[in-house]
Parts: sequence; structure tokens; C-alpha cells
Amino acid sequence: MAQVSLWDRVLSPSQVSAMAGCRDPGRGNLFSSDTFSLEEVGVRASQHSLPSLCQHTQHHVVFPEERTLGDARSLCRRLNASLAVPTSADDNQRLADQLPAFHDACVPTAAWKLWLGITDRAEDGVWRKFHNNEQISYSNFPPVNAASSYFCASMKLDGFWDGDRCANRRCAACHVQRSTFLYLRGLCFDTKFRMRFRTQGYIDGRPFFRGYYDKVMLWQEQHKQWAVVDAVTNATLLATQAVADNDYPLGRHSWEAWRGLCGHPRGAVVPLSLSPCEDNEFTCSTGDCVPRGLRCDFRYDCSDGSDEEMCGVVELKDHLQKELPPPGVDGGPLTVTPSLTLSRIADVDDIAMAVTLEFRVSLVWTDSRLRMRHLRLNKNGTILTEADAQNVWQPRYSLVNLEGGTQQRLGHSLVVTSSSGAALPPYNSVDMGE
Repeated sequence: MAQVSLWDRVLSPSQVSAMAGCRDPGRGNLFSSDTFSLEEVGVRASQHSLPSLCQHTQHHVVFPEERTLGDARSLCRRLNASLAVPTSADDNQRLADQLPAFHDACVPTAAWKLWLGITDRAEDGVWRKFHNNEQISYSNFPPVNAASSYFCASMKLDGFWDGDRCANRRCAACHVQRSTFLYLRGLCFDTKFRMRFRTQGYIDGRPFFRGYYDKVMLWQEQHKQWAVVDAVTNATLLATQAVADNDYPLGRHSWEAWRGLCGHPRGAVVPLSLSPCEDNEFTCSTGDCVPRGLRCDFRYDCSDGSDEEMCGVVELKDHLQKELPPPGVDGGPLTVTPSLTLSRIADVDDIAMAVTLEFRVSLVWTDSRLRMRHLRLNKNGTILTEADAQNVWQPRYSLVNLEGGTQQRLGHSLVVTSSSGAALPPYNSVDMGE
């Protein structure tokens, strides 16, 4: 409980702003807990200076598994965070105070514990942050250290910084902004706020992820698995063993339902994703985010190539969809009128009185039964793969008056153009495709 005050009037917006900005102590004219004599029972009271209440402090989360510097940076990026770089002596001390709890997990035989998100590779002795190339204004290197010998740095158990071989393995601490959060997709949350999760603290020696309401994602050391737990009843809802013991459930993974929820029976496999990706982004299996427009564009944009997986375009509702023709105008029979474009006259045979022609036949029709995914936004449409084309009804046609009844097909393609704008996926969707 902080200071409590009572007034006999309504406070003006400027007074509220001054108190919120730590410019006014906000003592009430009827009652103020820091000026009245109060009886304190079972609590510890402490006084803080007014400016200290609005002082910016960094929030660091320690991940107590040895990993390379590259893996440590990737882990923080997938949390929408950056590798820790204390900006003041107070920040440095708060981070150092967390290290003793992880002494046995973070390189127990060495004094070097945590990677720091800085490097002087570009200019010796000038340390810059990895994530924005900004030169640091605070450091805690001792007077005699090995920093000049290496391009990377780490924090030691005593809180001092030291140069470190970039190829070593250390634990990671991520600087997480208080205003950032992750999204858990795949369940049936009734509002987007319930999808929000953030790193909260430590359970069984590892960070856990707490939802804004009643869900917690934590490591269960006894079962060696990650679980989604109801914070009210403490019941395990889902669990997964698809995540390595030294990793975290970021990205897309398969979870087993321990009880019926969201229409899934007990024992069902439920795909979930945990990432900072917004609605206009696609979540890679690793937890990285790429723009949704890069999904299924025949280029690998996710480091694991997961943006080019499950790229089927046609949603097949039933078998009749590809066997029966779609209805025509006003529900009547469908009429398909071909158009022919002559490309070239390849040969003229005067004796046989025959010509060899190359031409293109185009058949255009509308099939309102179809739902498509991943269509490219261009005027020429999207060419379907052979597998997708098999799921679409196509008219049969024949060419007559051919010499010997033969023809040579030079090429064939089925092109789809959308008749309406793409619908955004539901916010609970793991696939996040239009």
C-alpha cells in the first residue's frame, strides 16, 4: 500500500497530473497517511523520496540456460525484448542481485554468468548495443579487465563486466519493456486482452508467462513439461513435451488437452502459438514474426522455412465441390464461353491443305463456393499448383477439325482472381492467414 490521502474537493486535472508525474506529494487536506500517526501491525513501512517513485528502472528476466550469444539474442528478440544492457549503477545492481539464485545453472565453474547485449567489434573500446547500435553511456568494467581482448562482454557474479569470447556459452538476461506483451493464440478467448501474456517471475527456477486474467504458462519440473494452468483452480489445462528441456514455448507448438476446453476433448492435440506477432504478421514456428504478405510467396522468410508450409490455396469443403459445376447466373446452368488468341502460324502445308497454329484458349467462370487462402494481390491472379487445381471443378473441352485428331498441349494453368477482399483471420487463429 502506498500513501493514502483524502480531500474534501474534486482535484483538478493539473493536480492529478502533477501527482502522477511525482511533482506533487499529493497530501490530502482531510487525511494523509504520511503525516498522521498510524499504528503499524504486521507490516514493514519504508519511506521513499518523491522523485524515486517515477524513476525509470529496467525490468530484466534471467533465462538460466547456457546458450550461445546468437541464441541469447534470438531468445530476447522472440520476447519482443533485447539482451540486457544496464544503463545505471542501480540497474546493474538489480540485475546482479538475481545472479546468485542461478549460480549452479549458469556456468557453475566460471565467474562469467550473463551475456551483455554490447560489442566493440566496429571500434575497439567503443561499446555499442546490438539491437540499435547505440553507444553505451554506462559501463561497469573494472580498471583491469580483458575487455580490450574480446568483441563481446558478459556480467560476472559480482556484477562487474568483462570481455568474453563470443563463442562461449552463457546464460541470458532480457530487457523487457513493461508495456510489451506476448499473444497466446489457439484457444477461445472472448477478448484480445485475455490473449496477452508477459514474463512475470520464476517458478521452479525458470521464468513463467502470466496472462492478464486467469491463465499461466509455466515449467513443471516434476513432469519435465510446459503447461497452461488455470491460475484460479491450479488445474493443468494443456501440456506439451514438444519443447526441449532447455527451451521455452515461444512460437508454434502442439499441446495436449488435459481436460475438455474450447471444443477440444480431453487428449486432443491443440496447436498454440506464443509470440509478440501482431494481427498483420505471421508467427514462424520459432516465434519470429514476418509480415503476413510474405506468407506462401515461394521464398523462405522464416529462418526455419515455416512460412512456406501448409500453403494450400483451395479450402475443400466436400468431394462434390470438384465434381459438380457451380451454378450459373440466377441459379441456372453455368455457361462457359471460351476465347481464343492466335499466337502464330507455325506452318502452312499446301499439299495437305493444313495449317499448324499455336493459340491460347481461355475459359473463365465464377465459382462462388470456393474459399481461398494466400492469394497474391496482383491483377494477374494466382496460379494454382497441380494439387490445388485438383480440388477445383474445371470444364471439360475438346477441339475439333484437327488433322489426325491430335493436338500438342504447350502449357496449361489454372489462375484464380478474388471476387472480394480478403477476410482477416479470427484473432484466436494460430495460422493467421487471410
